Amino acid sequence: MAHPTRLTREGVYYLFMLLFVIGGAVFREVNLLLVIAAIMIGPIVFSWRIVTATLSNLRATRRVAPSVAAGMPLGVELLVENRNRRLASWALEIRDRVEMQNPFSASECRVSRVLIPSVPAGATARASYVIRPTRRGRIRLTASGISTRFPWGFVAGECAINLVHEVLVTPRLGRLTSQWSQLIGARESAGQQSERTRVTAQRRGFSEGDYYGLREWRPGDSRRWIHWRTSAKIGGMAVLQFEQRRNQDLILIVDLWNPVTAEEQHKLAVEWTVSFAGTIVADICHRSAGNLTLAVVGQETRSWDRAASPLLAREVLEYLAEVRPGTSVESAKLDWDSIRGASSGTKVVVASTRAPAVELFAAAESSDVEWIEAGSLRFQQLFSGES
Repeated sequence: MAHPTRLTREGVYYLFMLLFVIGGAVFREVNLLLVIAAIMIGPIVFSWRIVTATLSNLRATRRVAPSVAAGMPLGVELLVENRNRRLASWALEIRDRVEMQNPFSASECRVSRVLIPSVPAGATARASYVIRPTRRGRIRLTASGISTRFPWGFVAGECAINLVHEVLVTPRLGRLTSQWSQLIGARESAGQQSERTRVTAQRRGFSEGDYYGLREWRPGDSRRWIHWRTSAKIGGMAVLQFEQRRNQDLILIVDLWNPVTAEEQHKLAVEWTVSFAGTIVADICHRSAGNLTLAVVGQETRSWDRAASPLLAREVLEYLAEVRPGTSVESAKLDWDSIRGASSGTKVVVASTRAPAVELFAAAESSDVEWIEAGSLRFQQLFSGES
């Protein structure tokens, strides 16, 4: 495979001096200058040969996590394997193009340059850098090539590589305050069971075939409960969960409304609401606190109604990573009669980007609904954006 090479700025200056020496030797007929010119040609030819040989038989790979939460560091590791048996590769520079896409603004692009000092013959060297995404969305990593100017910087060569990875940036997770625990504490305490009662219910549900969800593997689970198809899909062990269904612990509705001519404050309200909803889901699923009924209303409507588990949290956070708000007023109209019927007395929590409108949410005012508007005092009492 041919590797394109070119003269660098230093190489152009060096070549100009070489031509000046050759011109003086020809016009002045000075043999000593001809000898000097011949000696000066050597570094240019040697640099070209070393650059070409250094870039041959190189293989690059990248290691990066498939997802990361906004605000958290994302480590990107690049590995370069030198398949030459005798010649080492020196001063390799890898350019990684980082394109950050989010639901609101245009894509932001930057180039990360990583230097690998040397790769011995038949060995593998690695280098890494860190990205800290500030907003949810998606990161696209594209490596454009490996270049080197070794040994003197007169000639630069490049080896094209094709490395493309996409990383999902889930919403920023904050911290729920003690007032949030008080808000749902009464319902949790009413639905809690002792460990012996819970185990008995699990066994009884398993014998009766009462299956209603999947969760991650835990020590002590039977191998007969493994759901192999889901385990192969997620790359980890997922097991069937057999329990008797308990009352709904929480019904959460995420109302992502945005005006057509949205200003920065409206976009910020959407991000706050998404972050608040993601934190609630992550907290409940981490504790596996009963069932979770969730509805996200934006450009599209998506709902979940299943047992709280890490698998559910992963699915919801991945959806919230790229969810877009709805601009139509009618798109955010909710069926409160169905919600009250399904809740069986459980309090409904609505995380919204706006205050409840009478014409749309009159039913909500008369029902047992906790309406939380992003940026309001109640919102600040329940949620802190800092984890």
